[in-house]
Amino acid sequence: MDGNSTPSTDKKRLSSQSKLLDGERFPILQGMAPLLIDILNGASNLMHVSEGVELLHEGDSTHDLYFIETGSVIIAKHAEGGDKMLPRLSAGDMFGEFGTLRGKARFASVHTLEQSRIIRVKQEALKQVLDVDVAFRERLTQVMNRRMLSSFISSHPVFQDLSEHAIIKLSKASPLRLVTYDDFVFRQGEKLEAVYMIVSGEAELLSKGNVESLLAVRRDNDILGAARDESGNAAYSAYAACDMELFTLDEDTLALLRSLSAKVADKLDAFLTKRTLQLN
Repeated sequence: MDGNSTPSTDKKRLSSQSKLLDGERFPILQGMAPLLIDILNGASNLMHVSEGVELLHEGDSTHDLYFIETGSVIIAKHAEGGDKMLPRLSAGDMFGEFGTLRGKARFASVHTLEQSRIIRVKQEALKQVLDVDVAFRERLTQVMNRRMLSSFISSHPVFQDLSEHAIIKLSKASPLRLVTYDDFVFRQGEKLEAVYMIVSGEAELLSKGNVESLLAVRRDNDILGAARDESGNAAYSAYAACDMELFTLDEDTLALLRSLSAKVADKLDAFLTKRTLQLN
């Protein structure tokens, strides 16, 4: 014990630390077993962050999770013509779930809008809790999917004329599809019910004839499944070269998009045609 500490102050510090996170102030933790919340609290620290600080940078590889105790932040996604700002997050919200769940580089940047108190939870404790609490993992995944799709749609050039209301409605209409590394999105000759836009990840396009050939590599923001044969079957196979997240554009989603904006729907049609012609 150093000369500046007393048993009472140490107890107060421990008590304060143990109550950083709870289900009342942070809805994402509601229903979690007290023991698991204790594990998260044991790996947490409180940060006092000034206004205008970039806490996370798009492309960073850190994988901790952050809870907003007070203040607010804005999430920004880089796009053509400048960064796109997503709805702000405030007290009771959390961020950093993409790196936590996917273990990949950050999908967007996060900036404080005002002086804020942010609770940071270390990755090791999160893994421990996520391994045993399936319901918490599912809630976190739902938040991640909704935010990723909203961010993707708002930052993609094809959808830039959509209103905020339309973006939210469209992102809720189609669940994000995860395709794990070394799996196929679809195979050549398979009947396709949807076109896919790559939210995150990389796909190899393979054509099987006498010899299997690599036709192209498609990455973030690009299209899979637009090229089809006369029967409407996939003209190539799409193989996941890493874990991928895909925006599914099935018949219902495309119809919803046209009802929200015929102009944007036409722009998407032109984009699909262009990418198909570039492959042929």
